[in-house]
Amino acid sequence: MPRSCPWRLAPAEEQRILDARERTNYGPARLAGIVGYRRSTIWKVLARHGRSRRRAGERQTYRRYEWAQPGALLHMDTKRLQRFQTPGHWATGDRDKTGRSRGGGYVYAHCVVDDHSRLAYVELHSADTAHAASQTLKRAAAWMREQGAGPTEAVMTDNAMIYRNSTQFADLLAQLGARHIRTPPYTPRWNGKVERFIQTLDTEWAHGRAWPNSTTRDRALASWLRYYNRRRPHTTLRDQPPISRVHKDRGQDN
Repeated sequence: MPRSCPWRLAPAEEQRILDARERTNYGPARLAGIVGYRRSTIWKVLARHGRSRRRAGERQTYRRYEWAQPGALLHMDTKRLQRFQTPGHWATGDRDKTGRSRGGGYVYAHCVVDDHSRLAYVELHSADTAHAASQTLKRAAAWMREQGAGPTEAVMTDNAMIYRNSTQFADLLAQLGARHIRTPPYTPRWNGKVERFIQTLDTEWAHGRAWPNSTTRDRALASWLRYYNRRRPHTTLRDQPPISRVHKDRGQDN
């Protein structure tokens, strides 16, 4: 038996895998996305330390919640979309067109969703910066008030640098009188309402049809948002659109 294995991970790296396992109870496949090692490597580390079997009956802890007033809690996140001049392989099925838009750059959809009503506000920016996020949130909070929602009391984001290390973002929160709620690591369900909205945004707008170019796609965003907020049935709202809940809670007519 060899006394050492030259490709075995250092003790500190093995401990990082074990710590991630302890926090999340994830298997090797999901841990790979957290610690950055192959599934086979993670499995060997877990087996070597007697941790190959997950704790029975445990899942990521969370609870469903909903703030009582529309506009009080806003969820915020960003979706990156590629710019293109002609439809690519996804839209046409023609692999000869793969990569034709390479180098066209990206556009960033900064999304804000109201926790209570699911009312959504989106702005497209050329960069994923703190300035873009701050300007979007400022206008989103004002727009929510125009729709009948109440003042913003808190804003929930992940721990991205544009939210966590931005003086401009912090100053805006102070102006709004809102506290900043940051999701703990590995708890995407906390901000799940905006993440679910981004999935809908992607499937129904960004990839909802074969756009001739990204400029046409981007121009159609405002129309799709009006439909989403005012007409589209929302399953968690008993098949009513988000704006109906704002009006109902404020005693307004649709």
